[in-house]
Amino acid sequence: MDINIHILYDELKDFNPQINTSRDIDLTLRNVRLPEFIDGNMRQDCVYLAESSDIEENVHLLHGVDVISIGHIDLHEKVFSDLSVISLPEGYSKTSIFGKVQDIFEKYKQ
Repeated sequence: MDINIHILYDELKDFNPQINTSRDIDLTLRNVRLPEFIDGNMRQDCVYLAESSDIEENVHLLHGVDVISIGHIDLHEKVFSDLSVISLPEGYSKTSIFGKVQDIFEKYKQ
């Protein structure tokens, strides 16, 4: 079963997330990926996990996709205002968050 960014947000509550999205409840996400900003080829059926500094540097590539940020992003800044993003506090390991998100996808596939 596919999921959406709202389900991910609910499942990540233990990590004190913040969310900014205008996406509806369509179930379109199939897996999590680490972005390859070099080619800029971003899929809309994936949620991308990245450090906030990488997101800030490559924000122009992230419009139209869902993102999980490790570290705070100032969503009040106009350049970030239309991102669909779950923001987690700094200090979490990218590897552990990636594994947790993979587990969420597996849970909903069952």
